[in-house]
Amino acid sequence: MPAVSTTVKYTRVGRGSLLANAFGGADVGVLFPATVQLYTNSVTLTETITQANFVDLQDSIPYTAGTITPASWIVTTSGDIAVAKHPSIRVSITTDRTTLNANANVRGYYILGSDSTTVLWAGSFPSPFVVNKTPNGQIVDLFIPLEIQWRAP
Repeated sequence: MPAVSTTVKYTRVGRGSLLANAFGGADVGVLFPATVQLYTNSVTLTETITQANFVDLQDSIPYTAGTITPASWIVTTSGDIAVAKHPSIRVSITTDRTTLNANANVRGYYILGSDSTTVLWAGSFPSPFVVNKTPNGQIVDLFIPLEIQWRAP
């Protein structure tokens, strides 16, 4: 599956942690490595969103969450602008009759800190990604690219 574009909202905690993680700040290891989780409910993304706001795909379909580590970021600079890119994060979903009772709509992703409770940021897909039940099972790989820009003050 190709990489998907998303609308992103950083939480108050996540904004600083993301910048530190990508650009090598003091609290790099505090909430990283982080994991990329998938959600299925319709939710408004805000700076104060918490894990309780999401219905995780894991509640109905097993999947392997993606991982974000400080060493994975590639940082480039041009003048007073720095850009940090993280290689597309792979999330693998297994769809078979024993684990999937019905089709599921994945509406977006959220990044969960290593403490397994702090939401750092979240993204919503332009339209839900449908995971279909298949008779013999298959693995659906979803690739989520991350990029942030920072302008020096």
